[in-house]
Amino acid sequence: MSTLRPGARAPMLVTAAVLVAGCGSKAPSAANQQICTQAAERYVRCVGEELGPEAQRVAASPDKDGVAACARSQRTVAWYRDKCLPTTTCKAFMDCTLDLAMQEP
Repeated sequence: MSTLRPGARAPMLVTAAVLVAGCGSKAPSAANQQICTQAAERYVRCVGEELGPEAQRVAASPDKDGVAACARSQRTVAWYRDKCLPTTTCKAFMDCTLDLAMQEP
């Protein structure tokens, strides 16, 4: 037997509907795509510079392309735009991407 008063579930259902509607329901912006493409290109270049050509080939593999997922995450886009892409060396860029990977979601 439920202990909820009649109609108590309605706010939960509305909240769930709003959350689902807000999660990935629209396509990423062109600006987000551009930032993520720049980050991906720099990542592949820096993997080659820091780890060598074999690692670069693996990083450049089409099945490793994360641009779409990156562009859907405003947090990831902001991290690359504000912290990683402005770095001047591949070491700093790679350290920045590792810092992003180590952050809690």
